Amino acid sequence: MTAPANAAPALSIVVPAYNAADTIGATLESVFAAPAPEGGIEVIVVDDGSTDAARLHAVLAAYPAVRLLVHPANRGMCAARNTGIAASTGRFVTVLDADDTLVADWTAAFARILAEWPEGAGLCFAGCRTPAGEPTRRVPDYRGPLSLATFLSDRYAGEYLPLFRGDYVRAAPYVDLGTRKSCGNLSYLRWLQDGPIHITAEELRIYDTGRAGSVSANWARADKAAESAQCLEAEIARYEALFRANAPGLVERKQLKLAVYRRLAGLPGAWRAFAAGCGLGRLPETLAALAMLLAGPRVATALVNFAKRANLIKRYG
Repeated sequence: MTAPANAAPALSIVVPAYNAADTIGATLESVFAAPAPEGGIEVIVVDDGSTDAARLHAVLAAYPAVRLLVHPANRGMCAARNTGIAASTGRFVTVLDADDTLVADWTAAFARILAEWPEGAGLCFAGCRTPAGEPTRRVPDYRGPLSLATFLSDRYAGEYLPLFRGDYVRAAPYVDLGTRKSCGNLSYLRWLQDGPIHITAEELRIYDTGRAGSVSANWARADKAAESAQCLEAEIARYEALFRANAPGLVERKQLKLAVYRRLAGLPGAWRAFAAGCGLGRLPETLAALAMLLAGPRVATALVNFAKRANLIKRYG
């Protein structure tokens, strides 16, 4: 179903695309395979300075309903998201990676989400699952508010698909540090200042972490680790007082993570960050960070990947 002329569509789907010609076809196919929700949809793809732009645009030609916006040069994930969000007109907006897909029955799930989403919440987290059907959330069945305190505690940590009320996100877009990756926590901490985020158990997105070149792959690569370090530094600088008031010890744990990312990136200051975060009250985290700093990038990466597979540390989010 399409929206009446001059009416805002029910949902805007923003798809940032950087060198995504090989994957975006499956993403768009998943969007259009299901009937559009009542009120219709608009799909906006933002070519973020892709080096495969010709192939990308050829793929998009098969989807004439897609609106294409182009950054002449690569500006990073949040800039691409914000360009699409600013151009959107939907009553609701979501951002879908160009290497992920929507579930087959996403329209019905979206309708159920709207029925439970509290009016006062500007943002709703919808569930994701892997291609094997594994939920990507620590508490898959949870439905309810995500407060600042529970966000900082990681109680409901995981990978979610964000759904926004359109007017809300157009007025308060993603925090953009100019990095290729998204420094998601900076945006979530900003939005949580406005009130709780709603979490639904309904699943909308299939989140593929195993594909080579995926958005979440190669997290320990030097350039990605450097950007993760930049994100953590910004979190600590902007929100240290908030962290200390609501989650004692969190700043120190973030310093330990910062130490590891600096080591993986080959940046100076890894041991300085370790010294700021280590302590007997955080003995397991301190020893784990120390082992990774001493082991070097290759062994540290293998240790973290093993710990994730064994569920010793959170795998998503």
